[in-house]
Amino acid sequence: MENKELKPSNNNWENSLLSQILSSTNPEEPEEVQEIPKQDIPKNADKENKASEKDQKKKNNLKTQDFIRIFWALFLVSSIFFWAFLAYIVFNPGQAQFFIQFWIRPQDIKTLLERMVNISFSIITLIVSIVWIIFLFRAILTKKEYKKKKTVSTILSIFTWIALFTIITLWAYLFEIIWATNYINPNWGIIISDNDKILSEKFKDNYELYRFDNLIWPLTLRFDFKSDVDFVRKRIDITSYEIDFNWDWKIDKNWTSPDEENSIIYTYNGKQIFKPKWEYIWIDILTWRERRVSMKFPDINIIWTVKLTEQPQRLWWKKIIFDASDLRNIWKVNWYLEWNNTAIADYEWYKFFPKNIFSEESIVCMNIFNNLKKTNTCDKIFIVNIWEWWNKNSWWIIKYDVDPLNPLTLKFSIEELKDREKISSFKWVINENNIISEDENPEYTFKWYWKHKITVILEDYLWNSSDISAEIILNKPLTLVRPDDKTDPLNVNNSLLRIENENWESVIWKTYQKELSAYYIKTQIPQKLKFNANFVKVTDLTFELTNVEWDFNDDKKFEKTWKSVDHEFLEDTKYVIKVEYTFESKIKKATQKISESIIVEWLKKDFNVELDFKKESDYAPALVKFDWSASQVKNWRIIKYTYDFWENKAPIVWDAKIDYMFNFPWEYTVTFTVTKDDWTEESIEKKIILKWAAKELAINSSVWIWYEWKPIDFDAIGSIWEIDRYNWDFWDWQSSRDPNPTHIFDKSWTFKVKLTITFSDGSVKTWTKEIIIKEDSEN
Repeated sequence: MENKELKPSNNNWENSLLSQILSSTNPEEPEEVQEIPKQDIPKNADKENKASEKDQKKKNNLKTQDFIRIFWALFLVSSIFFWAFLAYIVFNPGQAQFFIQFWIRPQDIKTLLERMVNISFSIITLIVSIVWIIFLFRAILTKKEYKKKKTVSTILSIFTWIALFTIITLWAYLFEIIWATNYINPNWGIIISDNDKILSEKFKDNYELYRFDNLIWPLTLRFDFKSDVDFVRKRIDITSYEIDFNWDWKIDKNWTSPDEENSIIYTYNGKQIFKPKWEYIWIDILTWRERRVSMKFPDINIIWTVKLTEQPQRLWWKKIIFDASDLRNIWKVNWYLEWNNTAIADYEWYKFFPKNIFSEESIVCMNIFNNLKKTNTCDKIFIVNIWEWWNKNSWWIIKYDVDPLNPLTLKFSIEELKDREKISSFKWVINENNIISEDENPEYTFKWYWKHKITVILEDYLWNSSDISAEIILNKPLTLVRPDDKTDPLNVNNSLLRIENENWESVIWKTYQKELSAYYIKTQIPQKLKFNANFVKVTDLTFELTNVEWDFNDDKKFEKTWKSVDHEFLEDTKYVIKVEYTFESKIKKATQKISESIIVEWLKKDFNVELDFKKESDYAPALVKFDWSASQVKNWRIIKYTYDFWENKAPIVWDAKIDYMFNFPWEYTVTFTVTKDDWTEESIEKKIILKWAAKELAINSSVWIWYEWKPIDFDAIGSIWEIDRYNWDFWDWQSSRDPNPTHIFDKSWTFKVKLTITFSDGSVKTWTKEIIIKEDSEN
């Protein structure tokens, strides 16, 4: 009982740590502390531990969330800065030179920007697409009962789709801007480059000049102005330009079409301050006066000179002496000579005598140093191009001509060979076998059609040699398809070429002469002929005719290019025409050309027979009017006109004009013969083609609205062609086979009267006509 009275009524106090401490300090009741239930202590401790663990987790979660928020904030800010930077570079291409300090070439800036835009937009497009698909499926799959949730998902999917479309549009727009921008010359100015560096492969990415106040002669500059012309043309229509490079008030270069020339090369002739003057000329459309626009150019300040003395050593090798005595006043000069891409300090004086002979492209670097400048940089670069002589004379091009009689026989030569006196011998090798000839222009016959390698070995008088090689492909010549004439197979044309006069009559049929390898056509002149090569083809069906060129003047120049052309011959002379066909095979990836010759000669006749005829119809029977009155003879007179109309009748002698009726369809060959007073004759033939008239059917009736029990007359007058049988169907279970029947309808109705006609050739045709029958009010 005493123990219970000592316990406080508050259980929390009893179980608290403070109560235990106070009770343990009471000397009167030392043992009562031991009677506190031990099982209650772990329970309170567990609750406290759990609470402390929850607090710790909350703190950790807060830290993680804070870290994620900071990360996404930094990512968002960096993305905004990145996009702002990218947009600034794209819309301000002049600032793209920023990348050059990171060793990125101007030629690669466009590729870099394209990749940056593509990668970033690809990631954003993918993320937005996934979000749009999620919202879209939520909007579709959400049930109608959840209207609010479905509406929210639908709105979000629409906005996400709009954002996706905007991103893709912006992507395409930026890509188009990048593609259309010239990052090598973003400011649309004139680029000035060291021409020697452009010609060298070793400086192909480092040839542009930016400073012009401290230059050394010899100096050759290249002015690239294509971008500048494109920019200026947006404001004015340039008609020409004038350039004065060396400030001597003389025009060094002028041109009427700046678009055709992308760059100009100019070599300065010594040390001087040059002030180039560049003017674009255009016409003011309001006043029609000539206007000029001057372009800004830097002054070209050449203040020192270096003399170069060349000493030829062999066929194309050379030895060069460099003299920089003009630079004595500025201190010392170091020379660096590059052999095998290794720079060696070779000489320290104003004159440089390299011991080596230049046998390949080499670089000589001149470094100027004094108390103010001690860095080993090249102040002037000399590029020694030992192939200059070869380039000038186009040595590496082997030319060949094919024998027209034997396509396997070729004659070789070297194109535009100059300085012939430097070469002592030629050795021609075919397919890396034995030497076939030592002539300058050999002729060789191959054994087969295929790819062949031709090599010529050139030697000079010091026994130095060099070789030039070329590969040629000898294709088997194509064969033109000839007309199929079984009646006279030995006397056919060489191809399917067609030549017709103004009356569409062929003048080329069986005119090909093998001994001349040409068509030999005799015709009256003046005359206009129609040349048609649309039907020309070769036996190899993989080849297709793609182009035809015509030379009508035999001047080795093609005047017309088309498959079908017309040409008028006016003079009484002989014409030699050359036609060249171009055939291409997409399967074999080959192109071959075939030529044909046509000789057109004036036909000298005492007779000039001309016929004009007109047909009233193309269908028989037809009246044809013939007029021969324009026919003429020289030194004689016509006494008789004879007509043979090709109807198995005797020829008719009549006047120069006659009208003749052809009753039947057929292809008639009318022969017209004129006889002059010395009883010599001249004939001409014309074809008259008459067709069968088109079959037409007609139904006629005395009335088409009538009354019942009253007769109606029918006939088929107006039908064209020979009719064999009639079959009338009056649509009231009655019929007739008479050509002109009379019929009575016994009731009011709309009857469809049908006529079926069988023509003499067995063909059948049907026609229908409506007849309206009314009740007779009188009855």
